[in-house]
Amino acid sequence: MSQNEIDLKYLIETIRKKKKFILFGTLSCVIVAVITTFFLPAVYQASLLLEVGKIYSPFGQPQSEPTFIEAPESIVMEIKSDNILDQIRQKLQLDVSLKSLHGRLNIETFSFKGIGTEYSPFINITYRGSSSRQVVDFLNSLSLIIAEQHAEKFMIIQESFNSRIKYIRDKIVASERIISAQTQYLAESQKYINKGEKSADEFTNEMNKLETSSSSPTDILFLQSSSLVEKQNITELTMFKSTTNLSVGQNQKEIAEDNIEIVSLESRLKLSWPTRVRNPAVLPEYPVGPKKKLIVIITAGLGLFFTTMYALAREYLKD
Repeated sequence: MSQNEIDLKYLIETIRKKKKFILFGTLSCVIVAVITTFFLPAVYQASLLLEVGKIYSPFGQPQSEPTFIEAPESIVMEIKSDNILDQIRQKLQLDVSLKSLHGRLNIETFSFKGIGTEYSPFINITYRGSSSRQVVDFLNSLSLIIAEQHAEKFMIIQESFNSRIKYIRDKIVASERIISAQTQYLAESQKYINKGEKSADEFTNEMNKLETSSSSPTDILFLQSSSLVEKQNITELTMFKSTTNLSVGQNQKEIAEDNIEIVSLESRLKLSWPTRVRNPAVLPEYPVGPKKKLIVIITAGLGLFFTTMYALAREYLKD
């Protein structure tokens, strides 16, 4: 018979002889584990999903892509800062250290692209606490602080766009009034031009009659000078009409460009949003820890292993 077979039989025989001790030791470990887990506090967990707000650069700056109110990485650092965590701790009157709060907090960032939309950054915040109400209140307080800080930046940008839109609309109203006045001037100028042309024709007809009759040179000279004055007035009014028409066209062009800018600004406003909660924290019904069954199973396995090794060691030393 080989030495290995002898050793194996020896081990089995030793375990069989010490089985009561081994079972007692294992059972003792299980009992201690059950009692310990009974007194361990329950751990609840909840999550909240934040969508980072999107804004456009102020008008007058090159703008091809939207920007975000704050970079997701900066928001994560801000959430983990002792300042914000201490604010929440005092608000909720939590009897825990800042180090413990850091350990209970887990933050992940990711981007998501919807159908026909641009990439949007999201921040998933998970918190573990001693009660279901505590974890939800903690997450709500945290999201409120971040949302309020971002709301101030968002409102400043929104107000700048709204002020710009109001300015452009007031400018359009003023330009329309100018165009209306210019149109009236053009109409009056045309009336004077028509009258002047009629007068010039009358002077020309009178001169033709005088030239065929024995009229004095003074009368003919008077009619010629009057006709020249009317034609000069017609020329000046025609030039005034041309200049005014150019001005009307320029004003109409500026109004069209201003309307395009208003549409652009309004579309940017519609495509902007503040930092908001996309998935609010839900009150957890059941705790996520401690894993009592797992603790008991692991303890039973360790108890069985160590009591068996102890029994074998003692029997070996006796021999």
